[in-house]
Amino acid sequence: MTAMAYEFALNLKKAGFPQSGNLWWEINRELRSRSVVHKTIKTYCEASVFFDYVYIPTLSELIEACGENFWCLVRISLLSI
Repeated sequence: MTAMAYEFALNLKKAGFPQSGNLWWEINRELRSRSVVHKTIKTYCEASVFFDYVYIPTLSELIEACGENFWCLVRISLLSI
């Protein structure tokens, strides 16, 4: 599985996308490093003193957030061109 890019996930957070789920970017405030982690307790993520967390939503959550405006999803492979 490939995780969503940190910058995209951060933009979603800043735009107000819900921050709850199991897959997170974990940012070490002191070392300025980041890694993808599985956390199941949102309050743990909110209460951390040493880390910031940015939720990585699932594809179905992103589609659901589009609401009535979502029409279709197409994958184009550049290798076949």
